[in-house]
Amino acid sequence: MDRNGGLRAISPANEAPESPELIKTAEDLITRCNRICDELEHMRLAVETHAARVNNHWHAYIPGFSTFWQTNANQRTRAETLLQRCKEPHEPGSEAEGSLSRDFRLIEGELSSYENHWSAIKKCRSITWFRFAVPYSKPDGQQSSVFVSAIVDNGHEWMRVLSTTERALLVQMAEADFPWDKPDDEDDDTELDEVVNDEETQIEILKSANQLLAAAREIHGGYRHRVRIVLPNIYRGNVPAIDRFLKKIESLGDEEVSLALECAEESRAPPPPLKIAIPNLLSHGDAANAPPLTPHLNIDTSIFVALTTDISHSHSSQRKWRPKILEDVGDEAEHGPRLPKSLYPLLRGHTLVCTREAAETCLRMVYDASTESEVSRIEILLGQETLRGKQDDKMTFLERVLRQDGWAMAQTDVEATERRRRNLTAELQKLSCHPVPEDLQLPIRIVEDFRREHVTEEVRKGTLPKVALAVEPTLNETNCSSFLYGWKTNYTTITCNRHAVRRLGNLVKKMRWSRDAEAAPIIAMDWARGLAKIPFPGEVLVDGPLEQD
Repeated sequence: MDRNGGLRAISPANEAPESPELIKTAEDLITRCNRICDELEHMRLAVETHAARVNNHWHAYIPGFSTFWQTNANQRTRAETLLQRCKEPHEPGSEAEGSLSRDFRLIEGELSSYENHWSAIKKCRSITWFRFAVPYSKPDGQQSSVFVSAIVDNGHEWMRVLSTTERALLVQMAEADFPWDKPDDEDDDTELDEVVNDEETQIEILKSANQLLAAAREIHGGYRHRVRIVLPNIYRGNVPAIDRFLKKIESLGDEEVSLALECAEESRAPPPPLKIAIPNLLSHGDAANAPPLTPHLNIDTSIFVALTTDISHSHSSQRKWRPKILEDVGDEAEHGPRLPKSLYPLLRGHTLVCTREAAETCLRMVYDASTESEVSRIEILLGQETLRGKQDDKMTFLERVLRQDGWAMAQTDVEATERRRRNLTAELQKLSCHPVPEDLQLPIRIVEDFRREHVTEEVRKGTLPKVALAVEPTLNETNCSSFLYGWKTNYTTITCNRHAVRRLGNLVKKMRWSRDAEAAPIIAMDWARGLAKIPFPGEVLVDGPLEQD
């Protein structure tokens, strides 16, 4: 204001000129934001493709990823706004100038954190969750949570990225009365033990380690699990006291729940190229770590459909198809044939079983709209030696096929049973352009009418863990029957329904993390099939794609 109390105009002489340094800094921030956003967009497109294969939306396919993607997009917008503000005139020492400086520091710090997180994540495999708050119980029984940057290796490892600097760590250690002098006997470092055992510690690395270990032991107790804390701003070998402290923190882990601290010399090694990193992140893990194939395999409705549909048993280019199923037909042409390449190798030689609900659901689907060959295949798969197709009404059809022509789990006349089995595989071969394994153990036997209402009683008896009560409401009737029956019996369940597997136990939390989940082996195909079905009146059929060599 002027001396008379009026507003004083800001003359050009009082305005700060554009700062080339600030503009250059803002442009550098935008370049860094663009880099991470472009890479995350490549990841998003890959996630979208994987999600579409199981009729899922990319937002839900990997929990937390969409938030991470959107947060970085917002960060780029903030950086662009910051650049525009740098180009506007402002009065030296004004509030606007101070606000600009604060925003620069804030955005740069946040961006560095996101870059550290994304760099660490790109080195991982089989990610199941981005940035999640893991619930756990404190020693006094209060419920709390601890932040995890990513859950990787199909849930077997929790990774936390901390941006703590050496300077900040030294300050925190000093405030905790850290014993800087190294004792004569490293095995009797009582003063360091006091610092490490302080339940109220404010040393960020120690506090995070304790919380992560407590949560992991509560959730994974009795099973091996890994916790890894990445420290991109701390080097080993620079400060002996820090080295001693980190070594002590790592010793808090044990054989069941291991703890590793990954410092800058390891974490700053470049991640693999994006074309390698993204497939690694979306892979379903090493085959060596897949659940074991138990002598009895539990077949769900999605596998029934895959074994029944014309798509699996016909050459895609040798017939016309309904437009709605062209995606499955295209996958079969490009990546198939799926049965001999991926499904038959799992099933052959094993006794195949299912619940009544799984079989009946597929039978109802097939009867309503499927082709004659699809009806015949489901009859064969369930043990019908005389094929009647849809000569009977729907209820009679269901009752007849579900009786399974007297097939029992225990057969007294082994030779006659084997002869009947061979006849079934021969009949299935007549309806397929792909070889049917001679040791495919048909029929798929209906062994139990296990349904949702049985879950509570099985938990009471101890054949299902208590966590099944939390899983059950997340599943539809058919998936509840199949997946919880496999859990109850410890039979490996084979499914094409990867979306349902991810939903088990509140989207990975229970099935991927819980110690109870170790008793629920599931192998999910990375593809799925629908029935070909009879065309609707007036529906125009189209040519299938040519098969890949």
